[in-house]
Amino acid sequence: MRELTQHIIDPNLDTLQITVEDEPSEHGPNHRYEITGFNTGTNPSVENAQGYSHVKSRDVVLFQQGPRGENGSNGITDAALLAILIDRFAGFQEGPHACRENAMVKTKLEEAQMWLQKRARERNARNVLGTNEK
Repeated sequence: MRELTQHIIDPNLDTLQITVEDEPSEHGPNHRYEITGFNTGTNPSVENAQGYSHVKSRDVVLFQQGPRGENGSNGITDAALLAILIDRFAGFQEGPHACRENAMVKTKLEEAQMWLQKRARERNARNVLGTNEK
């Protein structure tokens, strides 16, 4: 287990703790991250339109492990996480917190998404998308 601290600017405000909970896979990346140091009970968005709410103080992010063509969808993908972040920063840019820095973050996230899509399209053209083949 190791802790990620790159997100911390002010320890008094940045209470989220992120730990990497698994060993890297044979292909290099980790797949399980646990986040603590928050309480969703105070978040106005905790309840969805149907009235369902889930109050918690710990969350787990499980990334896809193994190719989807062989293992099915068993976690979130990097592309899905980028899509969420791009949408959030688009929202910031449409609201009162629009600024150059947020625009740059959104642009760089979109660039990262573009590279992931390029890689996927090339793998698809070689008929190896969804497999462990290079």
